Amino acid sequence: MAAEHLFDHLFIDNPISRAICYTGQLILQMTGLRPKQIIGPQDVMEPVASAWLGNSLEQLLRSPLKMFSLAGLSIASSLIMLGVCKSRLNRLTIVEQRSARQYAEWAIQAHFINSCALALIPMTTHPVMAFTLLVSGTLLFCGSLYSRALTTERPAIVTGAVGVVAIIASWILLVF
Repeated sequence: MAAEHLFDHLFIDNPISRAICYTGQLILQMTGLRPKQIIGPQDVMEPVASAWLGNSLEQLLRSPLKMFSLAGLSIASSLIMLGVCKSRLNRLTIVEQRSARQYAEWAIQAHFINSCALALIPMTTHPVMAFTLLVSGTLLFCGSLYSRALTTERPAIVTGAVGVVAIIASWILLVF
């Protein structure tokens, strides 16, 4: 019985799974499709933001000054990763440096561009969904590239592909 509760908590009832389900429901509603109702209307999952912070996350995401600050912190973290990658590349052989340098450059460029896009979140119609997709996509895509650059091991390609899809979806939300 305890294993069932652990499984439910880890895979179904945690805030990240709830946010993914909520984002999927919003996408289906925006496209005009209706998601299949498995649970009653009183049990509709709320986004992770309102589960943690109440409705204040949407207010935070609508504030341009706070989003500029968050974008600045994210840009600073991309510059920190630039220093970490450069330090790590100096310890590699010349053959390993070529491929690792290319992956590090891609990761830093994508991280920097998506960090700048965080400043555009207050102007979207669905800021919570755009923010969730942009941050998770950046973490998955850039994380897999940073992993490849820093460890010279080939990470799972699926995480990078899922990250790219999330980034593309977030940029579409930024445009519309």
